[in-house]
Amino acid sequence: MTLTISCPGCNSPLQVREEYAGQQLKCPRCAAVVSVPAAEGGQADAAPVVLPVEAERVEEIRPVPRAVSRQAAPDTAIGEGRPAARPRAPRDAEDEAPRPGRRGRDYHPCPRCGSGGATRVTWTPWGSFYGPALLTHVRCPKCGYAYNGRTGRSNTVAAVFFVLVPLILILAILFGLLVALGVLRLR
Repeated sequence: MTLTISCPGCNSPLQVREEYAGQQLKCPRCAAVVSVPAAEGGQADAAPVVLPVEAERVEEIRPVPRAVSRQAAPDTAIGEGRPAARPRAPRDAEDEAPRPGRRGRDYHPCPRCGSGGATRVTWTPWGSFYGPALLTHVRCPKCGYAYNGRTGRSNTVAAVFFVLVPLILILAILFGLLVALGVLRLR
């Protein structure tokens, strides 16, 4: 059986086994010494006595501070700052030309008329918004030809697969449902 007493230091309820009746214990929350009254057949009615703790010294554990870097003032609210920028290699005149097929840069020239300045296509009937984004589908402003801006080739084969694969999967699911419902019977 357990006794329920309250710590006079932090007023938290403590459950103590009867075998500790008449002894002094430390509170696990505030480390104050609590005397457990002798059990006389139930709950303890006497108020526990708090004794000062002088024999043991409890030290506060503090976190170890991080080494302060010799950078400028931190740029973030938590004081970590930004990492140092990597040095860049010097560029040649060839490197200054934009690379085709990269985000924010020019695409390959049109395979039909050879003009540049293609613009990205955002929606198509065969691929909605996803198809053109996945296949880097662009349109030539001069002749209107749509092609893959990354490779400079046609997207026709990729667009056919983009439509046929989901269509075949949908038909297979419908066939399976019709067989499971008994509308179609396999011999």
